[in-house]
Amino acid sequence: MKKKINNLRDIKFQTFPDKRSQKRFRVVAGNGKILAKSAKGYDDIIELVDVANWLVETLRVPNIYQDKVNAYRWRVKMNEEVVIVSARSFSNRSDAKLNAWLVLESTLK
Repeated sequence: MKKKINNLRDIKFQTFPDKRSQKRFRVVAGNGKILAKSAKGYDDIIELVDVANWLVETLRVPNIYQDKVNAYRWRVKMNEEVVIVSARSFSNRSDAKLNAWLVLESTLK
């Protein structure tokens, strides 16, 4: 049975060396499930930490906003550029946030 992640606010990232002694990371939920991992190794730890921090913060804080008709939607930005947005609107902020977490969780499998 598939484990459900109920609270993505508990996610964290871990760094580790790969076979070529480059640095990699993985994003781990509070229940221990790996949500994402780096696709490449990094020689520079600062670059690795910047990428990992961006991912963790994006998951923790999706941008929730009200559209022109005062319905709630969510979006995720990277360097001020919108990279993913909600396909539907929600009647309250918490439903929009929950939907964002569920979409991001499924995207990062």
